[in-house]
Formats: sequence, C-alpha cells, structure tokens
Amino acid sequence: MHVEAMHPFVRQGVIGHLDLSGQLFHKKLKTLDSRLIYIQEGSGMLWAENASFPIGPGTVILFQAATEYIWQIDFMRYIAINFDYTMAHSHIRQTFSPMSAHLFPADNFSPRLFFENAKELEHPLVISRAFSFEEKVKSLAVEYHMKGEFCDEMLSSMLKAIILQVLRAYRDPNPHGSKKGAQLARSVIEYIQNHFHENIRNEDIADHFHFHHTYINRVFKTYTGATLHTFLTDYRLNYAMEMLRTQEMPVREAAKASGFTDLSHFTRLFKERTGQTPTEYRNTTGSIE
Repeated sequence: MHVEAMHPFVRQGVIGHLDLSGQLFHKKLKTLDSRLIYIQEGSGMLWAENASFPIGPGTVILFQAATEYIWQIDFMRYIAINFDYTMAHSHIRQTFSPMSAHLFPADNFSPRLFFENAKELEHPLVISRAFSFEEKVKSLAVEYHMKGEFCDEMLSSMLKAIILQVLRAYRDPNPHGSKKGAQLARSVIEYIQNHFHENIRNEDIADHFHFHHTYINRVFKTYTGATLHTFLTDYRLNYAMEMLRTQEMPVREAAKASGFTDLSHFTRLFKERTGQTPTEYRNTTGSIE
C-alpha cells in the first residue's frame, strides 16, 4: 500500500487520563485497531516491539493494530485516536479497549499493513516534544464527538493530514524542527530552477548549501517526495518538452538548453517519460511540422 492511498476510519476519539499507579508495569497489551496518542501530562517509558521510548509531555505515539506494548508510567493525561488505516471495516463502529496480549485474537479484523513508501508506519513511531500536534489531535477528538455532517470524511481527512505530518516530523533529520527543513527544500528548488541548464550534480547542490549530499537529499525527499536527481531530471525534461512544443529549435539544442550534455541519454529519458522520441514529440505537438 502507498501512503497516498490511505483513507483512515476514525473509530474513537478520547480526551482523558489514566492513573495506572504501576498496575500495568510489565503487562503486555495489544489493541484491535491502530492508535494515535498525544501525551499531555505524565512521564515514564513505553516498551513496544522490543524497543523502549521515553514518554513525556508533547510525546506523539503512532502504532498499528496488534502492536505489543507495555506502559511504564504512573499517571498520564492524553488524547487518543483509535482508527483503521482504511475504510474496509468502517461498519464496525464499536470501540475497543486495550487487552492483554495473550488474549489477542489470531484473526483480528484489522490486519497489519505494509507501506511501500512509508516503512516507518509499519513499526511504532514515537516523537518527543512535538507540542504543535496537541491542538491538531484535540480538534480531531472534538470533531469525533460532534458527529457533524460528513463526519466520517472530515475525520478521515483530518487524521490523514496528521499522520502525514507525523511522518514528516519523524523523517526530518533537522533537530530544530520542520520549518528549517522545509525552507531548505524551497531554497533547493529555487536553486535548481536557476541552474538546471548547467552541468550540476547532487554534490554541487549540497556544496552550495554547505551540507553533505546525503543529508540534503534526505531532507529534500522528505518535503518533495522526490530525490534531488529525480526532481532535477524531471524539471529538465519538462523544460525540454516546453521548448519542443513552443520553439523552433533542433532536438540537440533543446537538450543542451535543458541541461542535458549527452543527446542519447536525453533521448532515452525523454522516451521513457513520453513514449515518444524528442523528434516524434516535436513533430506531433510542436510548432515544426
């Protein structure tokens, strides 16, 4: 499944608190549906899938159904959203509480999903000090209880946006937050727009911004969904297509103006994109008959 195809079904929204007083320490739990939890107050640890995560105010937790976990926390105030990643079981509207792992049914209605382009969602995802999510998750819980018009679709779109934002925040390697990462991605796009016709590589772009090319590529993909190489190639091809549609110039000159130094390489990429050679494309759509 691609993350773009995600169409969540919100089964429950809870704003509450738990006084565990150690009673759940070492007790393995599982849930029948997936969970998004925002911790408002409390501190301790969460153990999930043989990994430990510190818990405190501002912690966002996201995990799939059937994830085995253990709370090690005495008290917490929280906002919890119980959901499925698809609408396949939206007819099941009853709510479910966590249960002991040894009682969990083998044929749970909500199977574990695998995401081709978001592997992080296949395992517990925990972000600390993510305070910007409190109002987003709270608004979702309130909307759940309002039961307004088009409620399911509204809840689904709100939750999908939050999950994508959580995924972005988790992927962002910038410890100072997503704003700087997003600004860097915008600056890279502007640089490519100004220099695509030159013989630039990933390393040249990274050197310009004084970062390692692996780091800047990871940040760029987080915010655009494409690697530097893919984005640059697509931008050059789009420019070449525009030139061939609107300008009376030979294919070789269109390739050079678009930043391609190897004509055969340009022709191969162009045909992969359009299904036509540059000459065929020009003669079909361009100004040269």
